[in-house]
Amino acid sequence: MITLDQWRRLDDDGRLRYAQALAAAIGADRYELTWPATAHRVIRVARFTVRGRDFVLVPGGTARLGFDAGRFEPTRAEMGSFLGDDVELWRREDDDEPEPEPTPDPWLQQVPVIPGQEALFPWEPSDLPSAPASPPLVAGPDVPWRAADEDLARLREFMAARLTAPRTVTMPTLLVGVEFVQAGRAEVPVDHPAVVARFEACEWPPGALGWDTGWIGEDNRGTYTAARFEGGRLARAWTDSYVTFDEVVAGLAADGRRLPSPDEYEYMTGLGSGHLFAWGDRMAEPPDLDLVTGLRRPTGYFPELTGVRAEVRGSDWGEAACGGYGDFHNTIMWAPAYRNAEVVAGEAGIDGVRARVYRPVFEAPQVNILTFEG
Repeated sequence: MITLDQWRRLDDDGRLRYAQALAAAIGADRYELTWPATAHRVIRVARFTVRGRDFVLVPGGTARLGFDAGRFEPTRAEMGSFLGDDVELWRREDDDEPEPEPTPDPWLQQVPVIPGQEALFPWEPSDLPSAPASPPLVAGPDVPWRAADEDLARLREFMAARLTAPRTVTMPTLLVGVEFVQAGRAEVPVDHPAVVARFEACEWPPGALGWDTGWIGEDNRGTYTAARFEGGRLARAWTDSYVTFDEVVAGLAADGRRLPSPDEYEYMTGLGSGHLFAWGDRMAEPPDLDLVTGLRRPTGYFPELTGVRAEVRGSDWGEAACGGYGDFHNTIMWAPAYRNAEVVAGEAGIDGVRARVYRPVFEAPQVNILTFEG
């Protein structure tokens, strides 16, 4: 097993030698060293293609997971967002003067690096300019303030119900699928009988309404059909069949893969940074890819399965988006320690996992080509 600390100590020549040996051991078709496909350059990533699926190396070792919500001190913008106003709610009292229009930060426009990341990861070289002081979630005046006690208590209670408790764990070295898989979903030809039958039976097919994608019905076996339209014409189609958790596990096992444990899921999305987010404790606009490993993250609508059936991660079942909450409620789902207790409770006792996603992982085999210090 290569630990995260060992991986960080290596130069790129050493990392390439390790990746080459590991690629041979796992039968990879190709491998490369890369940065995550974002400007947030926080760790070098080894990426492998195995039988058509991309995996990234997540080095293991001892790590600190979870987050103590009781120590979180929000900015005014973060508190305003939590209370329901991302822009206007800056003070608890009406101001005599209106707030000025937010001014875009030219530094952030040129180099969208999350401020503070270089301080968190000083061992990684970077050709990016030094980051300024961490800005608030919403632009505005930098004035001293303190949250009202009752608001701060509400915020911390909200966070405590959605974050795992601090703890120390030991993680294996994993190879983790970059793209998530939607349980029960399979792409089929547009002339597949199920697609044709459901499309003909659909009174208002999505393409006729100008939609790009949409559901076009459910058959008597509980199989949905989804379709994508281009120029009003059916371009791609999928079936979403009923599938159980055990069937997902068995399918992965047949391919030498498994689901990550809840701790492994938290670790692979944050590498034990010790902060609320991989980049620090301040809210920021989440990218499409995970900042530290380049994993594709699902939206908040789709819970991601772990090896424990009810312990899904990364979702509030769309509550924040559909409920019109502020950015705080959406962004906190990017916290590695995010665990929505209500969603987990709702999953208990449910066998079917359609509309859930999962990520195949497997443990990296031992390769003995390097000698590490320490």
